Amino acid sequence: MIACMAMAVSLLIMRQLGGKWWLGILAGAIAAWAPLFKEIGVSAIGAIGLFVIAQPIFKHRTWKQTGVDIVLLLAGAAVSMAPLYIWIIGWKVQMGMPFYFVWDAVSGLIPKASAATQQAGSYVSSMRDVMPFSEQWPRVLRYYLALCLRSHWRLALSSRNRQNDFGFASPAAVVIYRAMLRPFPAPACCLVAA
Repeated sequence: MIACMAMAVSLLIMRQLGGKWWLGILAGAIAAWAPLFKEIGVSAIGAIGLFVIAQPIFKHRTWKQTGVDIVLLLAGAAVSMAPLYIWIIGWKVQMGMPFYFVWDAVSGLIPKASAATQQAGSYVSSMRDVMPFSEQWPRVLRYYLALCLRSHWRLALSSRNRQNDFGFASPAAVVIYRAMLRPFPAPACCLVAA
C-alpha cells in the first residue's frame, strides 16, 4: 500500500514536471490499487485529487492541463481495475467488489450481493475485530519462542557454562537458558532481559 501511494504521487509529479502522458495513466493505475491493500490508501487518492484540483486554483497549471491530468488519472484507474472487475463478475468469485464504499453510494445502479458473498464478507470482517491484549500476548510470545528463540537455544546450551571476558556468564545466554526451563509460552521477563 505504501509503495503504491509513493509511486503514484511520484509518477504524477514526474508527469507534471514535463513527463509523458503515460506517466499520468500509470499514476492513476497505481493509485487505484493502494486502497485494495488497506483502506488508508484512499488518502493517496484524496491527496492526488486535491493536488490536481488546487493547481489551477493557485495558477500553477491551466484548467486544460488539469482536465488532461484528471482524464489520464481516471483512465489509468479504469484500465487497472477492469481486469479485477472482469474476474470478479465474470467468474463469479465469492468476494466483495473493490471500492465498495463507492458502490454503496451508487448502490441503485448495480445488483445486490448474494448470500454467499455476504457470508464471506462477514468472515473477513470478523477477522478485523479488536482482540484483547490477554489473547494477543500468549500468541505473540508463542510464535516468538517458536521462531526467534529456537535458534538461540543451542547457543544457550553451549554457552551457559562459558564465561565472557570479565569472568561472568553471558546475561543473554542465562536469560535464554531460563526461558527454556519455563513452561511454554515464556513470560515477558525473557523479552525484557534479552
